[in-house]
Amino acid sequence: MRGTIFSRLRATTSKLLRDQRGNAMMLTAAAIVPVIGIVGSAIDIGRAYMTQLRLQQACDAGVLAGRRAMAAGLYDDADKAEANKMFSFNFPNGIYGSRSIAFASQSEKSDVNGTASAVLPTALMYIFGKSQFNLSVACTAKLEISNVDVMMVLDVT
Repeated sequence: MRGTIFSRLRATTSKLLRDQRGNAMMLTAAAIVPVIGIVGSAIDIGRAYMTQLRLQQACDAGVLAGRRAMAAGLYDDADKAEANKMFSFNFPNGIYGSRSIAFASQSEKSDVNGTASAVLPTALMYIFGKSQFNLSVACTAKLEISNVDVMMVLDVT
């Protein structure tokens, strides 16, 4: 026997530490986790930004349709249905993988205000504990009529 187990273990460990073969593999393995984090956050934040932008556009379209339908100055159920229809057309269920989509609109004087929200699950960031983005937007449609002078000129020359 060539010594105790501890001396053999120490000799093997020092031999392993001096060996430089396979260093690239170890460095690559150590760098994989931060690379996945950076790429995953870029993909998921990009998807969340696109979804929130589309949600804002749909909310704006919904309140504009509701304001246009509000002809008599009263915002009734038919006007809300028109706003909901336009919102649903512009932001259909499941777009970009979103769920729990909600849109609500109400009238305040001659304005129509709306809020929209959606939950977007992450594609890669769930590995790091971020499972979803809670997105919400607000929108307003106003009727503003400025003073307009209309003139009719007849020229019979």
